[in-house]
Amino acid sequence: MEIVKAIEGFLIDWKLRRRAEGTVRVYRSHLMTLAQWLAEQEEGVSQVEDVSILHLRAFMVAQQNRPAGSINPRRPAAPDGHTLTASTLGAYVKAIKVFFGWLVEEEIIGRNPTLRLAKPAGGKRLRQSLPHKHVEALLNVCDTSTSLGFRNFVLTLMLLDTGLRVSELCGLRLDNVHEQYVKVLGKGKKEREVGISPATTQHLWKYIHQYRAAADEGIAALFTNVAGKRLTSSGVYQVVHRIREAAGVTDINVTPHTFRHTFSRVWLESGGDVMSLSRVLGHSSVKVTEIYLEDFQSRQARSQHAKFSPVNGLRIRQPRRGATRHRLLIEPSGDATES
Repeated sequence: MEIVKAIEGFLIDWKLRRRAEGTVRVYRSHLMTLAQWLAEQEEGVSQVEDVSILHLRAFMVAQQNRPAGSINPRRPAAPDGHTLTASTLGAYVKAIKVFFGWLVEEEIIGRNPTLRLAKPAGGKRLRQSLPHKHVEALLNVCDTSTSLGFRNFVLTLMLLDTGLRVSELCGLRLDNVHEQYVKVLGKGKKEREVGISPATTQHLWKYIHQYRAAADEGIAALFTNVAGKRLTSSGVYQVVHRIREAAGVTDINVTPHTFRHTFSRVWLESGGDVMSLSRVLGHSSVKVTEIYLEDFQSRQARSQHAKFSPVNGLRIRQPRRGATRHRLLIEPSGDATES
């Protein structure tokens, strides 16, 4: 069977199983990237029966060296030009393993070439979140005197105030909006209620009644595009990218998911508990939520540095003739010692 046709069959089956729309979209992207790469090889692999472990390993090596953002032009590359992260590479391996496992279950192939395909090892990056000054800069560049500018302002405010996934934000309907919360349909078709602050409620009400554009009365989406139709995830990424450029934020790759990390970090810094945060974020397990603790714990440790660093116990004099003399302020023996 042709690889592309097999991928389409796999995705149809996953849709029938009511898998999350975002997951299906990611699997399609990763598997079609694999199909294209295999077709471009010298031997031109196009049949699923001909794919070997060597092909798959070579594909993963190629992905390890590929710059992030080089395939999807609608999602700009990170400003530092780094290659794909270990988590993204792991997502490729997972998609490939699930796909070929499905082919075996469907008896389309007799052997599974992914059994010895390992996830690439890689360094672990801290998940970035936004400092207060960046949040203010992003909000302040939105021209709230125009309909699109006001929509972008409210959209950014919603991402920051709720920690919603971009797919959840795009899936919001007018009837999901209540005075103190929004009703969200998350992964696995699980519904949950997420609170919104009074300030967000106020701006959301104004957006709905004064600035929201709809092509016709049948459009129920909360956030719409310039054509008055439902704003897509890709559209949100483009909006956030333009806001980041306008605000001049270059040290952090701001995406819709960055606001989710920022929401989580501030929640924890303000004394919120992990269990409640897990429910708000719509995670299936607290273990997933603990990933968001990494940035929080790193910041907490950094904030304690000024208090506990051993350098703070030193009086460092100005250098004289190339030598630096230090005097300890606190001596265990009570005697001043110079070194």
